[in-house]
Amino acid sequence: MRENSGMDTSPTRTCKKCGLAKPLDQFSAWPKDRRCRDCRNAYQREWKRKHPSLRHEILYDQEGEPLPKTCRRCRTLKPAREFWKDALQSDGLSQWCVECRQQYYEKTDYPIDTFVRERRCLKCERSLSISDFGRCRKAKGGYNHLCKWCIRDKQRASGDSGRRLRRIPPVFNLADIDKGYVAALLDGEGHIGLSHSSTSGYRIKVEITNTNLEVLRWLVERLGGRVNNHNKETSRSKASYRWTIAKFSAVHLLRYLLPVLIIKRGQADAAIRFSEMEVQYLEDNCRRLLPKPLPSEMQALIEDVTRLNHRGPTR
Repeated sequence: MRENSGMDTSPTRTCKKCGLAKPLDQFSAWPKDRRCRDCRNAYQREWKRKHPSLRHEILYDQEGEPLPKTCRRCRTLKPAREFWKDALQSDGLSQWCVECRQQYYEKTDYPIDTFVRERRCLKCERSLSISDFGRCRKAKGGYNHLCKWCIRDKQRASGDSGRRLRRIPPVFNLADIDKGYVAALLDGEGHIGLSHSSTSGYRIKVEITNTNLEVLRWLVERLGGRVNNHNKETSRSKASYRWTIAKFSAVHLLRYLLPVLIIKRGQADAAIRFSEMEVQYLEDNCRRLLPKPLPSEMQALIEDVTRLNHRGPTR
């Protein structure tokens, strides 16, 4: 009964170009784009046919060598190897050569003064330790002119308290039977994990793997996320696909499904508490990423999720 719950009646949208009502997966996620995927691809093909010279790739001559380019800063014709790649430019190369760009960085990037131990905040006019100021390459001395506390008060007053805190939470409105169906999929074939990245910190990820692609597309229509190929088809197994939702949306989904989860309730509860502690720590300490090593309570939550996800005998 769960497989037939709401899977026949999918929401549609009318294309502004062709005037046909099509499913939502045939449209871009950008809300201002009212054209379907086929009309948008047809427009892009026609545009490329009318503008064959504007290509986002490196241009080559008849001998297969990259064409030289004139730097927009020094006005010197240089070979293509003297420019960085830039897919946003029409010829696939940056407008400035490597030498001019390095000169610009050396001129604007101020070195960090290692002999300074205190600094005066320009807003609160307090003399604080240099550790209370954030790094800034554009400021003299290599540190911000405002202390971390003044920057936090400024962000709170403007309603901007960090990228993770200012995002609008997603809204999940599922029928009770559909909510139980999603929870059953997550309990049986899902995974809740915490992964670490050196650039974005710790990330909460919810995954469901299945060989039926229609089920995963049904999840995308109602919960968001994305579907990727997991394993290719072989002589002994079918092709499998994986639905993934991560970061901010994954935390709100776990809060939404927590009352009806059974097997994955422990992982979901630990992931939710880790996210709440992470947001509170970053806000209180005016940081973008968590420190190393982690606080003991947060490290214990990561170990709990790892222990609960362990396959085999209980550790």
